[in-house]
Amino acid sequence: MGVTATFGALRPEMGEVALNDPRLGTLITVLIALYVFIQNAWSAQQTVLEDRVIEAALLQAKVNTDPLTGLLNNRGLDIAVSGWIAGGSRFGVLLVDVDNFHLINEESGYQTGDIVLKKLSRLLDISVRDTDVVTRRCPDEFLILTHDDEPERLLRFATRLRDIVRESEELQDNPLTVCIGVTAFPLHELFDQTQARANAALKEAKERGTNNVCGSWEAIRPSP
Repeated sequence: MGVTATFGALRPEMGEVALNDPRLGTLITVLIALYVFIQNAWSAQQTVLEDRVIEAALLQAKVNTDPLTGLLNNRGLDIAVSGWIAGGSRFGVLLVDVDNFHLINEESGYQTGDIVLKKLSRLLDISVRDTDVVTRRCPDEFLILTHDDEPERLLRFATRLRDIVRESEELQDNPLTVCIGVTAFPLHELFDQTQARANAALKEAKERGTNNVCGSWEAIRPSP
């Protein structure tokens, strides 16, 4: 607006305009209106851009999030794992499976089953550290990533989670136990291999019965 007024003042006819000339008021009014128009246009454009950014973020979150529990889904898990691997981090993997979950669906209905899964998801999420990642891998199975690859600490962590679930007051209406397979990602293998080892550990835990924790640490070495 200042530039426009400056050039306008340099026009020959403006040299004759006195401060009390009514033409000066008209000029100022026009310039203010122009300024307001430009500001509104800029604000509208910024609002549109911000709305699009928010929409894109919400869409991305929706694509990577399990709609029932609000946890990351398998796609979100892949993104988290890729980020941790890119950062050169070794990490622990806990595969949590609800014991006999099908009985809840059969005896109380799928709606009750969904409520139980929501409660369990929230319980797991608040029971881990802020830096850990809890994901829903399939209907009654959860995978947790944690920044620790030391076997004894990982087993203690898994045992604590198992006990938290078993003793939870929030789940008293539908008491649960879980089995947990524990392993670690050693950086030199594909994460699919790490998941397979976690699956094997979980299978061993479930073969022992309910409410069990098992670990597997035999990493698959790269070919020479």
